[in-house]
Amino acid sequence: MLLDRILGRRTESLGGTLGPWRISEAPGNVLVPNNRAAGVDVNQDSAMSLSAVFAGVSKLSSIIAALPLSVYRKDGTKRVVAENHPAQWLLHTEYNRAMSAFIGRRTAEFHRLLWGNSYTEIVWDGASRPGALIPIEPWRVSIETDWRTESMYYMIDQRRVDPDSMIHETLISQNGLCGKSFIDYAVASLGLSISAQQFAEKFFTNGARPGGNLHIDSNPKEEQRREMQESWQRNYGGPEKSHKTAVTWGGWTYTPFEFNAGDQQLLETRKFSTEDVSRWLNVPPHILYDLSRSTNNNIEHQGIEFVQHCLGPTLVLKEQEIDRKLLNPPGLYSKHNVTALLRGDSQARSEFYSKLISAGVMTINEARGLEELNPIGPDGDVHFVPVNMQPIDRAINPPEPPAPAPPAQQLPEDDPPMPPDDMPEMRAALRSLLEDTFSRLMRKETNEGRRAAKKPGEFLAWLDSFYGEFAGTLTAALSAPIVAVKAAKFKGCKPENAASWYCTRSRESLLEVAGSATAAKLAAAVDAEFAQWEANRAANEANLILGD
Repeated sequence: MLLDRILGRRTESLGGTLGPWRISEAPGNVLVPNNRAAGVDVNQDSAMSLSAVFAGVSKLSSIIAALPLSVYRKDGTKRVVAENHPAQWLLHTEYNRAMSAFIGRRTAEFHRLLWGNSYTEIVWDGASRPGALIPIEPWRVSIETDWRTESMYYMIDQRRVDPDSMIHETLISQNGLCGKSFIDYAVASLGLSISAQQFAEKFFTNGARPGGNLHIDSNPKEEQRREMQESWQRNYGGPEKSHKTAVTWGGWTYTPFEFNAGDQQLLETRKFSTEDVSRWLNVPPHILYDLSRSTNNNIEHQGIEFVQHCLGPTLVLKEQEIDRKLLNPPGLYSKHNVTALLRGDSQARSEFYSKLISAGVMTINEARGLEELNPIGPDGDVHFVPVNMQPIDRAINPPEPPAPAPPAQQLPEDDPPMPPDDMPEMRAALRSLLEDTFSRLMRKETNEGRRAAKKPGEFLAWLDSFYGEFAGTLTAALSAPIVAVKAAKFKGCKPENAASWYCTRSRESLLEVAGSATAAKLAAAVDAEFAQWEANRAANEANLILGD
């Protein structure tokens, strides 16, 4: 049978018994009996008296309980949080009416670390949906199986619970069903640490002064020896009397024992206990506040290693047990979010977000969500890809290239060229009028362009929308000056053609600037381009219209 193969036993070994076969005995209220080393009892309570064990168990259980745990539903290629599933409320907010999800999850992990097993009973409502999660003390639970039906079940005190109603997580197991605590294996090393701690307590209780030897050359009777010993202890024993001046008589002398804490390795033993506990709990020493080997250069990498090699396997264990007992994979599954533990400092997070947003992996709203900031609206859900952070849909479906522009030396002609004129004053006046028109409208163009360049993700969209409207504005502004040019029988052109040619060249120049500049340097590059325009472009445009 399957369970017999798992346990390495045969049902015949039951000797024909018709009752249930108990796999593991519940240890009752006794913690870990008969575990003794270095002259002290080692159990859960005595182990927690060590600061390293307390810090390790407390921090591990609290960190795991504080990690966001959500239930996700697959929606095509996307995943969404199953807000309406009852398990999401239980795992994320409230285990039951008496405790929050944090308290419940921390209690379960506390049991798993110290007793090797954590048991959480699932209470189902009338519609076969999970209604509550109840952590159960490990010493109240035993695992049993009935050889007749080959069914395994749990016994809580005298109450039977089916496996589908029990979330069972183990620390380490020899058969995959019954877990064992690290305390069962660490009896010798923990006993040494506890013994050293108790010795230090007794040592400092006596004012950090060890005992000594009362000596007399004669051979007093037993009654006299006892009386002298009791008198000495009564007058000079204990912390409040350890430094009093001692007085002896009758030939008695007192010689204190010499003791050096360094020679006896008391301090080294206590320090080693922290390193030893970190190995048993599989956590880096800095989690237990041992920073002797931590520096500013490696502390962040130690934290990453802690997430990958310590928390990672534990979280997988919990997620798989939750999925198969509470959920219905693969449509529904649970997942812990460890992103917050891997974010690093503010500079590292900034570089992390910048690279992911630049590569189109993450949106602005997603990055703001990780920083607990509100979204900026629908514009923050747009993905960007390189070449000036353009929207990804534009990169996939680029717009049609504009029609080839005529050579920069001349405008498209709509009227036949006029004969040379001999009116230099009129030409100068018209040139001044055209320059003023271009300068006035160019201020609007450069002011708005500089503001748009400060938002690299919106710059290309601004080019399309601005010059679509600006062409009409420029056409209207050039109508009167160009009529005057034609009336004076100079070269001239249609206002709409001059405006279209101007906007086409402006847009192409800015596209070239944007394509050669990074997002961080776009504003400076655009500002430099506009500075060149402001220096001489108005005069050049007037010359083009006049044919000079």
